[in-house]
Amino acid sequence: MQNEPGADPTAPAGVIFGFFKTFLCIFMLFAAFMVYSSVVSPLMSHLKSSDWIPTPCRIELSQVFIPNGVNARRWRKVDIQYAYTFKGQSYHSKRYDLFASAINRYGGANNTPEEIVSRFPIGLTTTCYVDPKNPQEAVLNREIPGSMVWGLIPLVFFLVPLGMLAFIRRMQRRLTTGPSR
Repeated sequence: MQNEPGADPTAPAGVIFGFFKTFLCIFMLFAAFMVYSSVVSPLMSHLKSSDWIPTPCRIELSQVFIPNGVNARRWRKVDIQYAYTFKGQSYHSKRYDLFASAINRYGGANNTPEEIVSRFPIGLTTTCYVDPKNPQEAVLNREIPGSMVWGLIPLVFFLVPLGMLAFIRRMQRRLTTGPSR
């Protein structure tokens, strides 16, 4: 069967390419969101916390929290609460670090939730870091965990579709202009 005069023989391919490009763009947006929320945003918080004020605090609660019905080995979380005074006002905080994830993200040889909790027993007076602009915000640890590197994995799911989009664009040009010599 021959094409009708004036019909575009690449039209079906254009529809398929258009659908595939839309899918890849949605996939890339999801990957970009994952990289932002797991790496970029925490790094920005870390930079912002560099001017937080070291302040004495007292540990009031120190335990490993394991939510009911989950894999205890994998979903453990540091649950530390402490009190501090900043500019004459008393405050309480529950934040161990700047990275609010429930997974075991502490990384390193001495950084399991159990080891962290053992370093902060109830009654210990230690140093927390207080945001001078918002004194309700404080953390015990401002360090970047080494396990945060895993947050870069979604970057692969951004770069591979980006390469595929470039390839599709090249293929579309070849279909509309003919093969280059």
